[in-house]
Amino acid sequence: MRGRRRLDDHVVVRSKLAIRSFVRLPPALRPKLVGHARGNLIVFFPGDAEYSVEDIPGMVAALMGSGFRAVIGTRAVKCTNLSRSLRHVYNNNWILYVTSKYGGMLLSIATLLLYNRYFSDVLSSFKGYDAQLLRALNLESSGLDLETEIVAKLSHRQEYVMEMPANFKPRTRQQGKKTSAMDGLRALGALVRFRLGKH
Repeated sequence: MRGRRRLDDHVVVRSKLAIRSFVRLPPALRPKLVGHARGNLIVFFPGDAEYSVEDIPGMVAALMGSGFRAVIGTRAVKCTNLSRSLRHVYNNNWILYVTSKYGGMLLSIATLLLYNRYFSDVLSSFKGYDAQLLRALNLESSGLDLETEIVAKLSHRQEYVMEMPANFKPRTRQQGKKTSAMDGLRALGALVRFRLGKH
């Protein structure tokens, strides 16, 4: 890939695997970034070193060759022991462990109940799209509720979504992991809000 640099936030992937990166954008600007992207594919990729940049070509290949216009990199497939992984991330903090483990499951179940669609990893921040489709979603949110807004709007449009395994190495709280139970509640609230059409 030409033009690849250290990624601090999200990446816009152009066709032919050429990458144009937008560095250090505040989270609130992510939806606006979509309107400025060039090319026909867009990949959101976080720059926190938890996901593997080596998975980007696979996502682009899936978008170009599968007939799907939306692909989500799920962390659920390549995790062999969720409990052990979360205990490591949260340093045996029982409250954070329980809210993270069962909060993720709750979001998947809520999506199934609200939209009649099941996603194994609703809050994955590694996602790829057909650019025209993503622009049509008219995204408004920032933070984790952006992830649920995308899932909600794709479901409203009855868009087929492919889930592909993503390599994931979670950070610990000491390494800067910031996701909280409040983030999860905001994400759940966004699922309900967009289901009721209150955009």
